[in-house]
Amino acid sequence: MTAASVSRCLALLEFLAGERDLVELSELASGFNMPVSAIHRLVTTLASRGWVIQDTASNSMRCRLK
Repeated sequence: MTAASVSRCLALLEFLAGERDLVELSELASGFNMPVSAIHRLVTTLASRGWVIQDTASNSMRCRLK
């Protein structure tokens, strides 16, 4: 992992910490000016480490802090 990816990951965690509801990945991608695929990789990594919860039941993927 590079310093830039660590910085993006921490920024994502800080953003999610301020949210009570599930956030759509497309909203995160727009807010962070990143492709949805990059946000998806970050969220998937954080979910595998137990930091976020992903809602895959809906048509669009959403997440929040655990």
